[in-house]
Amino acid sequence: MRYKPTSSPTIAELPPAAPAPSVTLAPASAPSPSTLDPRPSTLKKVSLSGIAKKKDDTSNKYPVFPDPDGKAAEIAARIVQRNEQFEALKSALETDKAELGQTLVRPWYLRHFHRKTDVPSSVLVNFPIPEDPQTGTPTATGNVRVTVKDQYATFPNEEPFAGILGDQLSTYFRQSFELKIAGDKIPGDKAAELVEKIQLLFAEYDCTDALEAKECIRPVPNFKELRFAQMGLDQSLALETIGEKGLTQIAVSTKNVRK
Repeated sequence: MRYKPTSSPTIAELPPAAPAPSVTLAPASAPSPSTLDPRPSTLKKVSLSGIAKKKDDTSNKYPVFPDPDGKAAEIAARIVQRNEQFEALKSALETDKAELGQTLVRPWYLRHFHRKTDVPSSVLVNFPIPEDPQTGTPTATGNVRVTVKDQYATFPNEEPFAGILGDQLSTYFRQSFELKIAGDKIPGDKAAELVEKIQLLFAEYDCTDALEAKECIRPVPNFKELRFAQMGLDQSLALETIGEKGLTQIAVSTKNVRK
């Protein structure tokens, strides 16, 4: 008896295949914050708006120098005491210099050399040096030099001078300005044209806000000569009453004073 293999079913005899389940792809979305970070997004805080907050201490905290014998403390105390004395003496010295130079010498200088052409820059103030019995030094004399400088305080406008000089104002004073340059060194007859061209140039490049101007009123270059030769004495003296220290700068020297 021979073996007879079982025949396989034909395609027509196979049962129908089950339909594949439909899959719908949802559009990708950004993960929620809770997925990325499980911590809460905000903090629950007690309101302290009505209470002054303590500021962090940012001051330097230095170690203390060990001073078992008190030598450093002695020197430190001496430094503080002498510094206080120095500051007080410095203030008194500046007051004395101002009184000597501005109050006494300057008005005398202007009166004494009025209408004169040979005007020195400085004058001497003599003083006696008392005898010192301890060292055996005899009575002597000394002096200080008071210089009336050809340098002047600046003012933002001409108003302080207008009432003193009137229509003579332009003879003795001129406008000075700075555009990062010394405006008083530009020839007066070319200054306006030069400034206008600078403004137009910066406007062409749309950067006029880059210009910074500072102006003031200064004496003309030969002011001192004109003052003593032409200006009235009352006008000259009145100029030194303007501002806190007047117009003309004064220096008082005690070293290298020549007789």
